[in-house]
Amino acid sequence: MFPNYLRVICALVSLASLLLCLKFSNQGFEEILRFKQLERVVETDIIGSTNGPVLLSGIVRAGKTVNSPSAGIPSVYYRYRLEIEETDSDGNASWKTKEEYQRANDFIIEDSSGKALVLASNYLDQINWQVQQSYQNTIGRYRYTEWRLESGQSISAFGRAKLKNEPDDRPEIELHFEQQDFTDAIVTNRSMSDVRADMGGSANLQLWAGISLLGLAILLIVFVFKIHRILAFLSILALSSFVFLSMSGFKMLVSDITKGSQFVEKQSQALQAAIDSLADANYTPENSDAMPNWVSDRLSALSVNLLYLERNFARQNHGFPENIAIKLMSIKPPNSTLKLGQPEAQLLQERLATNNTTRLSAFMKWALVASVIVFFITAWFAIKSAKVKRLIENVTTTLSSGLSYGIAELKGELTLIKQTELRSPLTNTPCAWYRYLVEEKKGNGKNSRWVTVQDDTRCVNFAAKDKEGNVPINAKDAEVITRHKTTSSRGRTRYSQWLLKPSDELYIIGQAEPDLDRAELVINKGNPDDVFIISNYSESDVMLKKALLSMIAFYAAFSALFFSVITWRGMEGQFSATDYMAAGLIAPLFLAVLMLIMHYNDIIFLKTRAQRNWANIQVSLKKRFDLLPQLEKVLKSYTDHESELQQLLAAQRTMTDSALKTPTKLAPLISNEKILQKSFQALIEAYPELEADQLSSQLMDTLTQLENEVAFMRTGYNDSCTEYNARIQSFPDILLAKVFSFKTLDLIAR
Repeated sequence: MFPNYLRVICALVSLASLLLCLKFSNQGFEEILRFKQLERVVETDIIGSTNGPVLLSGIVRAGKTVNSPSAGIPSVYYRYRLEIEETDSDGNASWKTKEEYQRANDFIIEDSSGKALVLASNYLDQINWQVQQSYQNTIGRYRYTEWRLESGQSISAFGRAKLKNEPDDRPEIELHFEQQDFTDAIVTNRSMSDVRADMGGSANLQLWAGISLLGLAILLIVFVFKIHRILAFLSILALSSFVFLSMSGFKMLVSDITKGSQFVEKQSQALQAAIDSLADANYTPENSDAMPNWVSDRLSALSVNLLYLERNFARQNHGFPENIAIKLMSIKPPNSTLKLGQPEAQLLQERLATNNTTRLSAFMKWALVASVIVFFITAWFAIKSAKVKRLIENVTTTLSSGLSYGIAELKGELTLIKQTELRSPLTNTPCAWYRYLVEEKKGNGKNSRWVTVQDDTRCVNFAAKDKEGNVPINAKDAEVITRHKTTSSRGRTRYSQWLLKPSDELYIIGQAEPDLDRAELVINKGNPDDVFIISNYSESDVMLKKALLSMIAFYAAFSALFFSVITWRGMEGQFSATDYMAAGLIAPLFLAVLMLIMHYNDIIFLKTRAQRNWANIQVSLKKRFDLLPQLEKVLKSYTDHESELQQLLAAQRTMTDSALKTPTKLAPLISNEKILQKSFQALIEAYPELEADQLSSQLMDTLTQLENEVAFMRTGYNDSCTEYNARIQSFPDILLAKVFSFKTLDLIAR
C-alpha cells in the first residue's frame, strides 16, 4: 500500500521538520525575550533620559523634510512600494513588487518636558519602522502604496540616548539607533503596547509552528517504521513535546532573568549616577527653591524612573518559578533607598497601577475560536477513525468453519459464485466488484475544479475461500480498499476505476448474518453504522491506513489545542516559561483523556454488540412464540391421542415467554423444543394425512430454520459476551467498569 520510496521521502521530510522545529522555536523564544525586555524599559519624559536604552514618546517636529514619491506629502520618513498586476497562463491575477525603498531625515520629537533629536538618516536600515499605511492608489495595472511619518504626528521611539552639556546645563538629547543588546531599535506611530502585542503574536505563531513541526516529524517517523499503535504515537508525541517545551522554557527562564537583572542593574546605576551628578552640582531636594525648572523636572523624573524600574522588575519576578530561580541564581535585584516626595510617590503608584503587561490583540480571539472549533472537529474525526482501527485490532481472524453470528474478520481468496463475473467499464477486465468514476474539469487556473459526471458501483456475490471452506460475501455498501486502480485522461475528462478481481487475496471485516435459505452465514453491511471493509491489501496494511488517518487527525487536534492554550494565555498577558511548560502538559492530559474515551468506547461497543446479538435472539424467539398457535391448530384434531405433545407445547409457550427475558432460560427452551420437534415428527409419521398437510410441512420447515438461526446467534452471542466480560475484568478497563457500573453478561448454556 505504501511503497518504500515514500518511506524514504518521509524520513527526509521528518529530519527537515525537526531542523525547522528548532529554528522556529528558537526564534519564538528569542522574540519573547525581546518584548519582555522591552517591557522593562521605562517609558520616560524626555527630560528624564539617561545615557543608554530609552523609550521616548512625543510629537514629530520636522526639520528638513522629503516629499513622498506618489502623494507628494512632506515627511520625515516614508516607505514607498510600486506594484504591477500580472496575469499567468491560467488567467490568475497577482500583484508583483516592481520597486520598493524608504527614505528618512533627522527630526525632533517633543513632549511637555523637552526635545530630543532623532538621528534617523544615519540608521535608516537599522530601525524597525512600525508605521501605519498612509496612502494607496491604483492606476491601471499599477498600485502605489506609502507609509509616512509627518510633522505633528505622535510617535514612540526606542533607541540609545546620548546626553550633552550635563550636569550644569540643560542636557541636549540625541537618540541613536546602534544595535541594541536585546531588541531592535523601534520607531512607530502606533502604541508600544500594540507593537509588543504583535511581537507576542509572532512569538506564539513561531512556537506553534515549531511544536507542530515536531509533531509532524513524529508522525512521519511512526509511518516510516510502520507503527500502527495510536496510543504509542500519542505517548511519543506527549513526551517529546513536554520535554522539548520544558527544556526550552527553562532555558528561556534562565536567560530572561539573567538578561533582565543585568539590564535593571545597569539602568539603575545610570539613573543613580544621573541623580548623583545633580547632587554634585548642588541640585538636591533640600535646596529645591534655587533649582531651575528643568532641574526639578529632571530630578523628579529620574527618581520616579529609578524606583519604577526596580519595583516593576520585582513585580515581574515575584511568582513561581521566577522567584525560585532568582534565589537559586543568587540574584539580588537593586533596591534603592531613595525617598520620594508626595507628588512623585503618587505618580509612581499610578504608573505601577497601569498595566504594562503585553497582551495579544483582540483580533486573536477569533483565531482562538477557530482553533477550538478545529480541535473539536479533528478530535471527533480522530476518535471515530481510531474506533475502526481498534475494531480491526481487537476482532480475531476466524476460519470459515469457526464463523459465528455478529462482527467477524476473515481472510481468503476471492471466488466467484456460479462463475458470474462483471466486466470493468474502462478496461473490460473480469472482476467481482468495480467502481467507475468520470470527472470533468470545470473553470480555469486556481478556480478550476473536477466535477463528478458519473459515479457507479456494481458488484456480484462472491465468496472468500480459505482452507476450510467458503463464506459468501455481499459487497453492497462495503468500503473497498483495493490495489487495482486505473486512471485515464482524455482532454478535460478524467476516468478512474477500482476493481476486485477473481483470485485476489482478501481481508474482510463485517457482519456475519444468517442466510436462512441456505442455512449458512453471509458477510454483509448489517446496519448503516456497522464497519464493513473489503480489501486485497493485508490486514496490517489496512490497519496502518486507518491508524494513519486517526493519527493525522489526532496530530491536527493536538496542534489546534496547543495553539488555543498559548493564544488564550497570551490574551491574558501570560508569556512566562511556566505558561509554555504548562502548555506542554496538555499533550499528556490530552493523551489521558483520549485513552479513557477510547477504552470507554471499546467497552460500550462490546456491550452493545452483545446486547444486539441478544436482541436478535429475542426476535427469533418471538417468531417461535408466534408459531405455537399454528402448532396448536394442527394438533387440535389429535389432542385425544397426543396429550403428551400438548403438554410439551404448553410448556414451550411458558418457557419461551421466560426465555425472552434472560439468556440463562434459553438452554432449557432449546432442549424442550428438540423434544417437541421429535414428538411432532413422530406424530406426522404416525398419521399419513398429517404428513400430507401443507401447513404441517411449512411448520416443520420453519422450526428447522429457526433452530439453525438460533444456533448461529447463540454462538455469536456467547463469543461477544466472553470478549466483553474479559475486557471489563482486565486492567485498565476494570477501573472504568467499577466507575460506570458495567456488569458481566450471562452466557447461554450449551
